[in-house]
Amino acid sequence: MLGSSAGYLSDLWGWRSAFFVLGLPGLLVAGVLYATVREPVRGRLGRTLGRRPWPALPDMLKFTRHQPALLHALLGGALYSDLGVRIVMVGAPLSWCARIT
Repeated sequence: MLGSSAGYLSDLWGWRSAFFVLGLPGLLVAGVLYATVREPVRGRLGRTLGRRPWPALPDMLKFTRHQPALLHALLGGALYSDLGVRIVMVGAPLSWCARIT
Protein backbone atom coordinates (compact mmCIF):
# COMPACT_ATOMS: atom_id res chain seq x y z
CA MET A 1 0.00 0.00 0.00
CA LEU A 2 2.84 2.35 0.78
CA GLY A 3 4.45 1.67 -2.58
CA SER A 4 1.30 2.54 -4.51
CA SER A 5 0.93 5.80 -2.57
CA ALA A 6 4.48 6.65 -3.61
CA GLY A 7 3.39 6.20 -7.23
CA TYR A 8 0.46 8.56 -6.80
CA LEU A 9 2.65 11.16 -5.12
CA SER A 10 5.25 10.88 -7.84
CA ASP A 11 2.52 11.75 -10.36
CA LEU A 12 1.65 14.83 -8.31
CA TRP A 13 5.05 16.05 -7.12
CA GLY A 14 7.61 14.32 -9.34
CA TRP A 15 9.61 11.13 -9.16
CA ARG A 16 11.84 12.26 -6.28
CA SER A 17 8.93 12.37 -3.87
CA ALA A 18 8.63 8.57 -4.06
CA PHE A 19 12.05 8.26 -2.43
CA PHE A 20 10.91 10.38 0.51
CA VAL A 21 7.63 8.52 0.90
CA LEU A 22 9.39 5.15 1.00
CA GLY A 23 12.61 6.33 2.66
CA LEU A 24 11.26 8.04 5.77
CA PRO A 25 9.43 4.99 7.14
CA GLY A 26 12.55 2.96 6.40
CA LEU A 27 14.64 5.34 8.49
CA LEU A 28 12.12 5.06 11.33
CA VAL A 29 12.26 1.26 11.24
CA ALA A 30 16.06 1.39 11.13
CA GLY A 31 16.07 3.58 14.24
CA VAL A 32 13.75 1.21 16.11
CA LEU A 33 15.90 -1.80 15.15
CA TYR A 34 19.08 0.00 16.17
CA ALA A 35 17.58 0.81 19.58
CA THR A 36 16.10 -2.62 20.28
CA VAL A 37 18.22 -5.30 18.57
CA ARG A 38 21.69 -5.98 19.96
CA GLU A 39 24.66 -6.99 17.85
CA PRO A 40 25.95 -10.51 18.67
CA VAL A 41 29.44 -10.96 20.09
CA ARG A 42 31.95 -11.29 17.27
CA GLY A 43 33.90 -14.53 16.87
CA ARG A 44 31.79 -16.56 19.29
CA LEU A 45 30.38 -18.84 16.61
CA GLY A 46 33.44 -18.88 14.37
CA ARG A 47 35.73 -20.92 16.62
CA THR A 48 36.81 -24.34 15.44
CA LEU A 49 38.10 -26.95 17.85
CA GLY A 50 41.10 -28.27 15.95
CA ARG A 51 39.03 -29.16 12.89
CA ARG A 52 38.95 -27.75 9.41
CA PRO A 53 36.35 -25.00 9.03
CA TRP A 54 34.82 -26.87 6.05
CA PRO A 55 34.70 -30.49 4.92
CA ALA A 56 37.06 -31.85 2.30
CA LEU A 57 35.86 -32.31 -1.29
CA PRO A 58 35.66 -36.13 -1.12
CA ASP A 59 33.49 -35.85 1.99
CA MET A 60 31.13 -33.43 0.25
CA LEU A 61 30.87 -35.67 -2.82
CA LYS A 62 30.16 -38.69 -0.62
CA PHE A 63 27.47 -36.76 1.24
CA THR A 64 25.91 -35.61 -2.04
CA ARG A 65 25.88 -39.14 -3.44
CA HIS A 66 23.88 -40.36 -0.43
CA GLN A 67 21.30 -37.52 -0.63
CA PRO A 68 19.02 -38.16 -3.63
CA ALA A 69 17.09 -34.90 -3.30
CA LEU A 70 20.29 -32.83 -3.24
CA LEU A 71 21.71 -34.79 -6.16
CA HIS A 72 18.55 -34.23 -8.22
CA ALA A 73 18.49 -30.52 -7.35
CA LEU A 74 22.13 -30.10 -8.41
CA LEU A 75 21.61 -32.00 -11.66
CA GLY A 76 18.41 -30.07 -12.40
CA GLY A 77 20.18 -26.76 -11.83
CA ALA A 78 23.04 -27.80 -14.08
CA LEU A 79 20.66 -28.84 -16.87
CA TYR A 80 18.62 -25.66 -16.50
CA SER A 81 21.68 -23.41 -16.73
CA ASP A 82 22.98 -25.44 -19.68
CA LEU A 83 19.65 -24.93 -21.43
CA GLY A 84 19.83 -21.20 -20.76
CA VAL A 85 23.32 -20.96 -22.25
CA ARG A 86 22.24 -22.94 -25.30
CA ILE A 87 19.24 -20.67 -25.86
CA VAL A 88 21.41 -17.56 -25.64
CA MET A 89 24.26 -18.94 -27.73
CA VAL A 90 22.11 -20.54 -30.44
CA GLY A 91 18.72 -18.85 -30.24
CA ALA A 92 19.89 -15.25 -30.18
CA PRO A 93 22.17 -15.50 -33.24
CA LEU A 94 19.40 -17.30 -35.13
CA SER A 95 16.98 -14.49 -34.38
CA TRP A 96 19.59 -11.94 -35.49
CA CYS A 97 19.97 -13.80 -38.80
CA ALA A 98 16.21 -13.84 -39.29
CA ARG A 99 16.08 -10.05 -38.88
CA ILE A 100 18.85 -9.47 -41.40
CA THR A 101 17.23 -11.42 -44.21
